[in-house]
Amino acid sequence: MKNSSEIYICYAKTDSFTLFPEIWNFFSNFKKVYFDEKSPLGVLWVSEAKWERFEQRDIEIKSKTLFLLGKKENRDFILKKLKENKNSFTEVNIKYQLPYGNLKGRFFVVVRPMPDALYFANKLEKFGAKAVPFPVLKFKITKPPDLEKNLKKNWDFIIFTSKRGVMAFESLIKNKKELYEFLRNKKIISIGPETRKEVLKLGFDSILPEEYTQEGIVEFFKKNIKGSKKTLILRTYGREYLFETLKRLGFNVKEIKIYDMVPEQRKRLGIFYSSLHQADEFIFTSPKLFDTFLKIIGKQGKNLLKNKKIISIGRVTKEHISKKGFDVFLMPEKFTGDEIIKTLLCIKNS
Repeated sequence: MKNSSEIYICYAKTDSFTLFPEIWNFFSNFKKVYFDEKSPLGVLWVSEAKWERFEQRDIEIKSKTLFLLGKKENRDFILKKLKENKNSFTEVNIKYQLPYGNLKGRFFVVVRPMPDALYFANKLEKFGAKAVPFPVLKFKITKPPDLEKNLKKNWDFIIFTSKRGVMAFESLIKNKKELYEFLRNKKIISIGPETRKEVLKLGFDSILPEEYTQEGIVEFFKKNIKGSKKTLILRTYGREYLFETLKRLGFNVKEIKIYDMVPEQRKRLGIFYSSLHQADEFIFTSPKLFDTFLKIIGKQGKNLLKNKKIISIGRVTKEHISKKGFDVFLMPEKFTGDEIIKTLLCIKNS
């Protein structure tokens, strides 16, 4: 029977939270996703659909519904229900076990925005670890009223402090020719390798500071730039160190906020709370993510982290976490996600 209603049952026998990227696009196409406690919950984040915990009772079955189930009795129940109702559906069975790697037996919580949280968790799982994405913040583009006016000015330097800044800028400037004309003949500075990759996608290279922080960019200007060059910073709300310091050093600097990071729905995050208690190690990639995590989880979160290992992506995040009264177990020498994994593997093999 042709599955005209696009109803799918995916029965997944797995110890993974993220499965594999090849299937994520398929999961993103549904309007509603049912899950149970044995589902690979991390892949829920690929979908903007309504998530609903599966219970064996009367279920309203509509088109474009996915039953992502890990318990056999739930799979059998919905199969029987669909057959009784004579619904057309497709059944998919997935059997996938995490590989045996150098991180086997470890359990991470990745506190990053999407899609980074999912991709990074999946990278950890490729080394045998369990890793749950926990994106307490989500990306929201904001168009400032003075954007067009500032695009017409002759800037010497354009600074992007995150890859999301590049993505937001590209989204705001719909006309690709206008985007090209604005960036050409300007020196672009990216705060780190991931930001540089996004700039490269636009057809431009960019300069990297020695340290992938706002402080690193300031040091680059101190060592290499003479005179009051016109500098435009495209970024989100957060630490004002870069803007304030360049201004104090005499540079003609303007800062425009072109996106924001806003809290994720508590209802969605609540699905993962039990995993937080089971996990051993928590990865934070910014001070704002750490603060938002504590705010969402509350007093329970503070007590929880006291008994866990905390991993920081860089010096600024580490210092912030330490000031809050928490010990940081690990920080890589270079401040990137890949360096976190590299450091974890080196410790394992040492």
